[in-house]
Amino acid sequence: MPTMAELRTRSTALFTNLLVPRAATRRDTPVRTFRWFDPDDAAAAVALAVQLAIVSGAAGSEQEGLERALDLAETRAAELPPALVAQAMAIFTTHHKPARRLAKPRTMRVRPELFAPSRPTDTIG
Repeated sequence: MPTMAELRTRSTALFTNLLVPRAATRRDTPVRTFRWFDPDDAAAAVALAVQLAIVSGAAGSEQEGLERALDLAETRAAELPPALVAQAMAIFTTHHKPARRLAKPRTMRVRPELFAPSRPTDTIG
């Protein structure tokens, strides 16, 4: 069984991989974009987060549960939009107490190009 440090390293790598943009693997298969404000996408992310929590909670130990949850997330990442799985993992690591021990890197560190620098505002004076 992996140590907690190994599980943290694995979760960091998974989050990082999920946040890296991908091209479609086949020409006729467009990359589907996850949209948090789309009710179907939001429901799918929450449903996956619940599955992760169930798999984690059903295991014999906390570490085994987290390992199984990471296994499931990696499997789903091959089937679903990566951003959807990343959102589900974020929900899981935020709301499932044992999962708070996993590592979730800041999106700004992984994908700084998504963040525009702030513009100075005009001051009245």
